[in-house]
Amino acid sequence: MHIKPLKTAPDDKVMLAPTLAVALRAVDTWTDLPPKRRDFLQASLLRLADMLGDPPSLIVLSPSFVRVRLLIPSPSAFGIGESTMKNYRSVVRRVMERMGTIDTCDAPQSLAWRALLEPLGSREKAPLAKLADFCALRGIEPDQLMNQTFAEYLAWLEARTIVAHPKRLAGSCRRAWNSFATRFAGWPAIRLTAPCETHQYILPLNAFTPAFQSDLAGLGIRLGVRGKPFTQGRSRADTSAPDQRGESRRPIGEGPGLRPISVQVRLGHLRWAASALVASGSVPITDITAVTDLVQPPDRAHDIMDFLFELRGKKPWPGAMHVLEVLLMLAKFEVKLPEEEIDALRGWRRDVAPTSKAMSPSRRDRIRAVMEPERLLLLLQLPDTCMKQALELLPTDPRDATSLAMRALAVQLLITTQLRLKNVIEMKVGAHLQSNDPARRRYQRLDISAQETKNSNAILRPIGAATRAMLDLWVRHFRPTLASDADGYLFPGHGTPHIGRQGMRDAVKGITRQVVGVALGPHDFRGIAAKIHLHFNPGDYGTVMHLLGHASLPTTMNSYTADEAERAAEDFDRTILRLARGQLDLKKLPGRKATQLPRPPLLSPGGKTRGARRRS
Repeated sequence: MHIKPLKTAPDDKVMLAPTLAVALRAVDTWTDLPPKRRDFLQASLLRLADMLGDPPSLIVLSPSFVRVRLLIPSPSAFGIGESTMKNYRSVVRRVMERMGTIDTCDAPQSLAWRALLEPLGSREKAPLAKLADFCALRGIEPDQLMNQTFAEYLAWLEARTIVAHPKRLAGSCRRAWNSFATRFAGWPAIRLTAPCETHQYILPLNAFTPAFQSDLAGLGIRLGVRGKPFTQGRSRADTSAPDQRGESRRPIGEGPGLRPISVQVRLGHLRWAASALVASGSVPITDITAVTDLVQPPDRAHDIMDFLFELRGKKPWPGAMHVLEVLLMLAKFEVKLPEEEIDALRGWRRDVAPTSKAMSPSRRDRIRAVMEPERLLLLLQLPDTCMKQALELLPTDPRDATSLAMRALAVQLLITTQLRLKNVIEMKVGAHLQSNDPARRRYQRLDISAQETKNSNAILRPIGAATRAMLDLWVRHFRPTLASDADGYLFPGHGTPHIGRQGMRDAVKGITRQVVGVALGPHDFRGIAAKIHLHFNPGDYGTVMHLLGHASLPTTMNSYTADEAERAAEDFDRTILRLARGQLDLKKLPGRKATQLPRPPLLSPGGKTRGARRRS
């Protein structure tokens, strides 16, 4: 197969991306353009520099820079409209194409590509449009597409285009291609797979030996009935039967069994540990036949932690801490290593445990940005605004209207209920949303049992009037277009009972980025609720603890005392300023009583008081 190579720089020359200042000078040399067109390009570039707040010499016209500074932020982040932002992006794209920083996708598509895409609708065709352009540039026909070609396509999106989210677009393209291969006769049979990156060392479960898979499944069952010996494949009444090795299985600690989701998390961390052991090169995968092989001999556990510690540049990170906890569980309860060996393994906590349980800096920055009065008002008005737009759009475009209404209701629930993501996507009509009069479907209270929450604290709270009205609109007008009442989920998914975690994250981030200018994740709304309450009720951590469902007060204080300390410092600065300006009465300060306040000494130019000069 012949593949036309992309234009690349010679090996002895490194092509550096030009700055905006270079582009301004280059536009003067484009004499093939009319003078008015050149003036328009230069004026647009200068206004762009002013909008970004940097001099032209510091604005780099590279795909990565433009992607972060101009494509991902929403127009509202710069205080401009959508049409104005489109004009800026169009100008930058044309200038970068003219200067050779990105490729011009003007190569005609072959007859085979046109015939392949012609039967598709505009929505179905959109994820494949860039792939068709790439293949036109490279001279690749549809039946010549391979996984290696698709990996090159992703690299091209990142290096030679200004697509906002290259990996996201490539993923949508891959899923659409594979879906069409099963739906349409005559579609090329090649199945595209995700490009394997160098850091993706975690192996799928079926890559391990059947013995390890079976032992891991047995451990999952025992974790669900902690404190009670249990053998896979036998009833709970039969607790004394030996396993395949002829040994009676031991309990994993004491107390009640873990919830199914917690069991899955532990098993995932054990697969992570086994993958790290293989990636470290110390043990071949065929030698891992049981979960105890991860800690016996003990050097294997240290090899796992060494690998994870080096992977993140010898810095603490929660992932390594999670793996360490499951290794300690195996060492203490399954293998029962000597106490000195367990202490040596515990020593890794000093290296990998995060030093602070406070809010992450990136999340703190997002919450601070949205707490600006203008943005906070936009966020609070977002659900009502989007729901009104969805109702207007419903008669002409039900699909887009339902998508917009779902985002409006999701944001409204996150603002008013402070629920975690899991409880939002798994919310059921009638089970969690309850009404005093089911026939009217006016949901008046939220009832989530303790078994369904993270900290085993039941959630019982009334639903406000605005949220009730929005729920009523969603259930009556929009939700029926997605699913019947058979499943009962408030947010049905496409081909799944309910919307997935990542789908809800993307929906919430997308609408908040578009309207507010800050991409807020579902969990960020909990921090926003706490900030709003503490702003009007300083120091009231107890209410915030109950509002967010935290298990203890220290958890709440670890996350929000830093912001309270900053506010205390600001209040103190204002107090000092008012004292200095004489706006506060110093006589009311505690201490020595004085009938008349002393006047400050007058200083001479030499720095001495006038009284001191006379005495000298």
